[in-house]
Amino acid sequence: MSPAARTEQSIELLAQGHFVAFDFETANNSRASACQLGMVVFEAGREVRHFVSLIKPIVPGFIHTGIHGIGPEQVRNAPSFREVYEHVAGDLWHLPWVAHNMPFDFGVLKACLAASHLTLPTIGRLCTVQASKQALVLPNYKLNTVADYFRLPLNHHEALSDARACGNIASNLLGRVDLKRLVKV
Repeated sequence: MSPAARTEQSIELLAQGHFVAFDFETANNSRASACQLGMVVFEAGREVRHFVSLIKPIVPGFIHTGIHGIGPEQVRNAPSFREVYEHVAGDLWHLPWVAHNMPFDFGVLKACLAASHLTLPTIGRLCTVQASKQALVLPNYKLNTVADYFRLPLNHHEALSDARACGNIASNLLGRVDLKRLVKV
């Protein structure tokens, strides 16, 4: 599918509330150090299924444990990124993907795929930071600030909670933003 066709398809699916919200936590400053993935599938703006897993980082070394509470002991027997990817992502590439701060989370996805010698499919993407900036006036556009605005529960820096909050933020914003300006492929 061409990038233009994928963009149009993604805009249509998002307008209907069909997408995957995702969030990574990383062990260190390397984008290939994913240590947790949370994903929530939304249909018609409502959560229909979710997935969360710890991941044994491709690039070892923990310096972000104080942020998310995940350390080497928790991931010692965790699956590899490739195992997690093969378990969950294969049937989700037809949907647009949504993240709060997409450059970070998409960067983690790309780095982990590359380090695992896996190909990145062409997917439509929506950043809820950018969508929030387009639709809301807030003191900042951090996930916890936007979640508070919409009165969404959030256990910040826990990947499933962050992905769920991001998806609910997207659901609240979809009718209020110009998707043609925001969706990237």
